[in-house]
Amino acid sequence: MVESVASFEDWSLRWWNQSLRSKIGRFDDGISRFVRRLVASMMESVAWFKNWSLRWWNQSLRQLAYKLTLIIN
Repeated sequence: MVESVASFEDWSLRWWNQSLRSKIGRFDDGISRFVRRLVASMMESVAWFKNWSLRWWNQSLRQLAYKLTLIIN
């Protein structure tokens, strides 16, 4: 009888351990996916901002060059 109780306790602890590990694993997977999506979104935002910034600088330099040509001529 004592062995049966000890065996059941051992099985129960292993089951809880496995159950918790699988739940934690799914939680970690969810966090990993969230972080990957967040990083990808941030990288897209940075790329968009760099593109916008380069266009702005390009336009500003063109305007400056145009004004300089007007002054020189």
